[in-house]
Amino acid sequence: MMIAETAIREPESAAATVPIVLEVPADSISDFKLLTFESTFDELALKLREEAIKRFATGLEIPAELLLGMGDTNHWGAWMLTSEAIRMGIEPKLQTVCHALTQQWLRPLLQAENIDDWHRWLVWYDTAGLRVRTNRSETALQAFDRGVISAEALRRETGFEESDAPTPEEQEARKPKTPNDQQQDQDQGQEEGEDAPRPKPDLPVDETQAEPDTLPASARPAASAGLLAAADGLIWAALSSAGDKLIRTPACPRSERARACELQAAALHTEIRVEPGQVEQFRLLDGAWSRVPEIAKRYDLDPGCLTAALDAYARELIAAGIEHDYDHVPAVLTSCVGLAA
Repeated sequence: MMIAETAIREPESAAATVPIVLEVPADSISDFKLLTFESTFDELALKLREEAIKRFATGLEIPAELLLGMGDTNHWGAWMLTSEAIRMGIEPKLQTVCHALTQQWLRPLLQAENIDDWHRWLVWYDTAGLRVRTNRSETALQAFDRGVISAEALRRETGFEESDAPTPEEQEARKPKTPNDQQQDQDQGQEEGEDAPRPKPDLPVDETQAEPDTLPASARPAASAGLLAAADGLIWAALSSAGDKLIRTPACPRSERARACELQAAALHTEIRVEPGQVEQFRLLDGAWSRVPEIAKRYDLDPGCLTAALDAYARELIAAGIEHDYDHVPAVLTSCVGLAA
């Protein structure tokens, strides 16, 4: 108390800073404890919050994953959970509303109008719009080709308006002509121009016997074994790099990443579905063709043509889910062999 009073009375005194030393028996040292006035609630706040969210999610009439997140669920599981949410959370309430509308509004109205089969009518719901995926353009095109939907339905599902429909003249012009129609057009042209002199066609005629500068694709020189091996290595390295990037994208669910790491990186696209647009979206082939100019210079090829050919081939493999084969390399290089830099 004396030291504390001195510290208060004289803040600049040494008693304000020097610690207080107590001499006590050795057996009483263990009785000294640090007293804190803070609460440990902050450490438990996050756990309590998560527990409250889980209790709320499990008490809902829809699958708890819709609230807790579906990070470990693949697309099949996500569709199933969405269907269950509609069946458990939406349809029972719709049934209640439809039953009320039927009993209290529709049937009394029909009975008052002296409709004989008034008891057979009811109000009902349709959740097909919630279950079907929004992008149905590809399905609409296939259904239109098979003749099961109209052109109006096709335009609606593909995002076009009725004002975009072709005119009758355009439809007639697009119809393929049969051999009989072509013969009639020829006969009609002969009748109209029977008396008129036919102009001679002005065709370019080259009477030189020199070897032409360009050769057909079948006459182009074949790619050397070294070029084939170099292109095969570039393709394999590009697919391996794309596989390593694919594991870290949303296309590969977290639950599948451990198994994906055990697969061959260059063939990972055969196990994981990749849409054509996702190759550019996830930048799977960025930086994959950095050595193409060096290879093109070594074999006297156009680097732009070689890059375009290899990139198009790799993108087609990834989008189609097909594994690379060395036998395809000569066909890939056909357009570039013989095209000097």
